[in-house]
Amino acid sequence: MTTSLVRHAFLSLAVLWFGSHATSYADQLEDIVSENEVRDISVEQAKAFISAYPDIVVLDVRTPREFSSGHIEGAENVNYLGFDFRLKLRDLSPDKTYLVHCRSGHRSERAVQIMQQEGLTRILHMDGGFNAWKDAEFAVSVD
Repeated sequence: MTTSLVRHAFLSLAVLWFGSHATSYADQLEDIVSENEVRDISVEQAKAFISAYPDIVVLDVRTPREFSSGHIEGAENVNYLGFDFRLKLRDLSPDKTYLVHCRSGHRSERAVQIMQQEGLTRILHMDGGFNAWKDAEFAVSVD
């Protein structure tokens, strides 16, 4: 079997599996956020949560340049490397649920720690970051 056929077969199975599990992921969100702790989630879970809960805030902590080259539709950009990062976090509502990511997961892990220091507790951290989102071939918006 060629590599492209194997990849296509794998992606087809993943889509079937994801479709059958999307509801269960969405059902888990209430439990996850009610615990007021950070949870690491997969990109598949992130996609399901975004679809099921339009009030979830997708917080992209990459630089504005990275963000403009491609991002999750509806995401807000708050640059972790910006001098005003902590100040911008203080403007966020502690009552909302935040899905946080960066390019690969390193900056967003540190950003989540600062978010917690600022009183934000309903946080989902997307494992693998935007790279994992793109690797899963999920939709990307470009400015």
